[in-house]
Formats: sequence, C-alpha cells, structure tokens
Amino acid sequence: KKEAEEHAKTLVEELDKLVTEAEAGTSRLKEKAVPLESDAELSVDDVERVAQGVEHAGLEARAKTKACTDFILQRGPEMRDPSPVVPGQPPSELKQSLARLLQRINECTRTAEGAITTARATKNTAVRRAAARDKTKEMEATFEKYNKDCDDMLSKKEVSELAMGEFKFTVPEDALTRIWKNMVEEGARGVTMERFQWLRVMIGAAREGERDDKRRVEREEKESIFQGLKNDLADKIKEASFTVDEADKAVGIAEQNVQPLQLKAKAMSASAMMELADEVDEVIKEAKASVTQSRQQIDTLGEGFDARFANDLQAFLASQAKQLEIRMGRMEPRLGRTTNLSSRFREQALRKRTVEAEKLKVLALKVVRYNQRIRGWGKDGLFAAFDKNGDGE
Repeated sequence: KKEAEEHAKTLVEELDKLVTEAEAGTSRLKEKAVPLESDAELSVDDVERVAQGVEHAGLEARAKTKACTDFILQRGPEMRDPSPVVPGQPPSELKQSLARLLQRINECTRTAEGAITTARATKNTAVRRAAARDKTKEMEATFEKYNKDCDDMLSKKEVSELAMGEFKFTVPEDALTRIWKNMVEEGARGVTMERFQWLRVMIGAAREGERDDKRRVEREEKESIFQGLKNDLADKIKEASFTVDEADKAVGIAEQNVQPLQLKAKAMSASAMMELADEVDEVIKEAKASVTQSRQQIDTLGEGFDARFANDLQAFLASQAKQLEIRMGRMEPRLGRTTNLSSRFREQALRKRTVEAEKLKVLALKVVRYNQRIRGWGKDGLFAAFDKNGDGE
C-alpha cells in the first residue's frame, strides 16, 4: 500500500510538471496575441507575421495540454489514492492535488482556445487598421512629394503636377477651378492634407469625365460612320431589288412561253415546232442570265465591309435582304420547270419530224412506182429518170 501511494505521488508530480509546461505555453500564446488586440503600430505584413506566430503558439499550447490529458488517460489508474475513504474526513492530500491539476488542465484548455479564437477574430480588424495606416502613410508621402514649397498646402501648380504624376492627366482649367472652389477655403493658399483624399477623388472624377467625353465623341463618330455605311448598303439592296424584279419578270415571261406548248404541239408541224422551241429556249436563256446577274449582285452585297462594323452590317444585310433571298430561292425551281417543258416540246418536235419523214418516204415511193408502172420503166429506165445529168450516179 505504501509503495502504491509513493508511486501515485511520483506520477502526480510528473503530471504537475506537464501542467506547468502547458500553462507556460498558454501564457506565451496570450503574449503572442497581445499586438493584435492592442492598437500597436503594425503594418499589414506585421499583422500577418504576428497572426502566424499566434497560430504556431496555439499549436504548441494545444500539444502541451494534450500531453497532460494523454498522461491522465494512460496513468490515471496508477495515480489513485490507495488509502480507503474515511467517512467524515476530508479527502487525502493526493486526491486534492490531483483535483487541482485537473482544474488547471481545463483552465489551460479554455484559455488557449479562447486566445486562438479571439486572435483569429481580431486579425481581420488589425489588418484593416494596418491597411488604413499604410494608406495614410502612403498619402502623406505623396502629399509631401508634391508639396515642394513645404507650406503644408498644395497650390494649383502643385495640384496640376500631382494630377500628371499620379493620374497621367492634365487637369483642364475649368475643372481645376471647380476643384479649388470645393476644396480650398476662402483666403487659403491651397489644399491641406486633411482634404488630400477628396482632392484625389475629384481629380479622378475629372479624368473620368474627360474620358467619358472622348468616349462619347468616339461613339457618336462611330455611329455616324456606321449609319452612313448602313445607308449605302440599303441603297445597294434597293438596286439589287430592282434587278431581282427584272429577273422575276424574265422568269415569268419564260413561264408564259412554255405554258401553251403542249396545246400547240398537236396543230403544228415539226419544223414549226423546232422553230418555236428555239425561240422559247432563247427566252429561257435570257431569264437564266437575268437570274444569274441578280444572284451575283446579291452575293457581292456582303463584300468589302469595314472590319469594325462587319458583324452589325452583316446582321442588317441579313434582315433587309431576306425577302430577296426568298424570291431568288423560288426562281431556281421555276426555271427548272420551264427548261423541262421546253425540252419535252423539242423532243415531241423531233419525234414528229421522224414521223413526217417516214410518211413522205412512203408517199414518194408510191409516186415513183406509179410512174414506173405507167411509163413502163425498168430498173435502168427508172434510174435514168433520176440521173438527170447522165453521169451514172
């Protein structure tokens, strides 16, 4: 029993050392976080560096606290007081020491976690505060850079130099007058540091106003050029429309010429049909030429556009020439139909000519045989009747 009690006391002493180290780690963590919570003159880089130190110290504090809890988990049963509990008597010194150590461990844990949470929350505020300080220092340095007469005020000349040096902008006289009226109190010699940020804002606004004016002029000029190009294109579309009208008329005439061909074929001779077919084909040829010319004129409408306006002009052309394209699309099948009808008519004429030639041949043979019979010609006599020049051929 005595050996067990001594062993338990030794373990409690080891735990006490671990807890003391954990408390020291927690104290270092709190010290690391102090600059973030105070109004220290830290830069943004300083804040980041302190925050990293806090995170590192937090890891160490957690590791030392965990070492305490791990020790208790592993050696806890060995640290129990082997002496029996006596009713009415206070707990033994060993039990009281162990209870105090557990309380200190819990306090370390709460303190460390609280310090880490607070540091993370205050970091963003510290960064903003440091950034504002850095920005103020930067503005002060810029102010002093152009405050060449060291009077703590920027004159008109110095403001103009500021605008050129920092904004690459020449302040117009009327803009400078407006700035002076709003920024400089009556009787003052220039703009003070307190109003320096507003001065920068007003210079930036004046620069953007001038840029807006230039952009507006460029936009209006561009719109004017585009409108002129669009008007020219509209005139070309109108001219193409006249050409399409002529082509449409030519195709209509061709259709009128081929429509009655089938009815005429019955009463016409082959030679007359061939002559009419030639006339109709010439009309169709003229119609095709007119359609081809219209097609070429429409195709050239989209050529030579200014690259700056090509997309807009193409869109305008597509909308305005849509009906022309529809009409041109209908002419091709119409011409195909007239060509087919004319070809059929010509084929009929060729067949009729063959039939007429066969009939003429039969009639001629009848006449020859009749004359041969009444004149009593033999083969030689019949030949001699046709061989008028007597050359035997």
